[in-house]
Amino acid sequence: MTADVEVVSETDEPGWEVDPEDAWGVAVIATVGRQLRLRREAVGMRVPEFAKAGGYGEDLVYKIEGGAR
Repeated sequence: MTADVEVVSETDEPGWEVDPEDAWGVAVIATVGRQLRLRREAVGMRVPEFAKAGGYGEDLVYKIEGGAR
């Protein structure tokens, strides 16, 4: 069984950046990024594989895991 994956191009859309003044928002984004990395690594996926499987670019995955988006 295979799934067709449509690759979504990355754009810097308004609303994706975290307001540094929003302590709760920064904490949530950091937590989500850490959990994403832990779960990705737990299943043995590297960033390029994970990005392709999710239909996103590697750069976006790195940004999310790093708490930047």
